[in-house]
Amino acid sequence: MDPSNDSLWESLLGQPPAERSSKPREQFLREEGPCLDGWLTVEARPARVDWRLSTGPGSSSPTLPVIGPYNELHDSFLQLIQSWQAPRQPIHRLAYGAVLMLPCDGLSAANKALSRLLPSVEIDPDNTRDFMYRINRRCTSRALSGRCEINRLSAWSVIEIARVDIDISSGSSPAVRNALEGTACRLELDVNSVPELDGHISSEEAASLTEELFALAFELAADGDIK
Repeated sequence: MDPSNDSLWESLLGQPPAERSSKPREQFLREEGPCLDGWLTVEARPARVDWRLSTGPGSSSPTLPVIGPYNELHDSFLQLIQSWQAPRQPIHRLAYGAVLMLPCDGLSAANKALSRLLPSVEIDPDNTRDFMYRINRRCTSRALSGRCEINRLSAWSVIEIARVDIDISSGSSPAVRNALEGTACRLELDVNSVPELDGHISSEEAASLTEELFALAFELAADGDIK
């Protein structure tokens, strides 16, 4: 299959994308446009298709660069992806990822929030800085009747959002001013079927597996690092 000859965006949304670029020699396609209060991008190669929902070009946020509430976008994006009919070719692997932000009132509050989400990790809320915790807890896929494992990779951290203003009119040395605008817990999720799968995933299995991946990601976001 040569993805550069198809319009994946239109097959999903029923209208042409805002932008489209292709490299026929490399069999590469990229289409993008506004969707679900964000910006939806699809990139396709002969052996891989990526759908990504992010903030739109030129969008600005006073604090955290986010699209909207995860519980609402999670369901909407799942319905969107499930409505897409993938090209008829063997499917070997599926993956779902997300980057989530939980706004907090300061560093101590963010550390306390992470303590509740990471029960196996001891965090001193008042003296912990530059915190990052990354773990993969594999589980057996129910959608694939136990013949495949799923990676549940999660990376937890605390971030501070700051605005940097540089004044170059004050002389030879620019004046730099930092203004802290927000603190948040950050969670990066990568939930995927393992590459060691023997055989392929059928269309029926792909629909069930997609729902399973989304559910596992939502569980991690809601309940924290669970075994």
